[in-house]
Amino acid sequence: MKKMASIALATALAFSLVACGGAAQTQAPAEDTADEGETAEVTTLVGGWTNNDEIIGKSITEEQAAVFQQAVGDLVGVNYEPVAVIGEQLVSGRTYAYLCMASVVAPDAQGEWVVAVIYQDLEGNCSLTTVNPIDPVDIHVVEGEKGSVMGGWSIPEAPESLELPGDSQQVFATAMQKLADEGKDYALAPQTLLATQVVSGVNYQVLCIGSVDGGAPQVFDVTLYENASGDVEVTSIDALDLDFYVTPLVDE
Repeated sequence: MKKMASIALATALAFSLVACGGAAQTQAPAEDTADEGETAEVTTLVGGWTNNDEIIGKSITEEQAAVFQQAVGDLVGVNYEPVAVIGEQLVSGRTYAYLCMASVVAPDAQGEWVVAVIYQDLEGNCSLTTVNPIDPVDIHVVEGEKGSVMGGWSIPEAPESLELPGDSQQVFATAMQKLADEGKDYALAPQTLLATQVVSGVNYQVLCIGSVDGGAPQVFDVTLYENASGDVEVTSIDALDLDFYVTPLVDE
């Protein structure tokens, strides 16, 4: 199910980039054992996870929004909704990594979270160079809470906390308060709810920007669990492998 949705989105991305003469590339979606007969609008992922495609707030500035629009304005076949800039890189110009909701232009199309990389040269010209899906079932992280960011990328130091949909907002707040009560120094600003999983309770996967124990800012994949009685615990906090998501697919 997830495989078909990712393939449909990847195909549309490739078509839209060819149509406008772009050179952006995408990472191939992870293989799974999903039913080949399913359609793109099915929202359930492997393992019972359900993708969240609801956007409540955005933290991008007017300047970042203008850069994004200049780069993607001529694309066809895919709609992009930028939510936050999760990384920047100073080169001969500036490169931005945007957290986006991408969806194929089709009735009832299911949105998918992606990292879209946009380069702005010294003359102000902007181009989309890379689009990589964030698959909640096969997310790429640096194990542990203190990953490193390579290639001169920097993470926002004072990120804005964005509202999460439904019960996940309160679950996240409860989990952070629990960590604080345990004397742990976590300063995490949620950016979006990636997915949920109903088990004997509910698992929530939240993408955050922040720091641990006063360390350097990182992008974190945070998994929370709420049992049937409403008790909340943090299952894992891992630094997102940003290098993977900003790296173009290399043709072999």
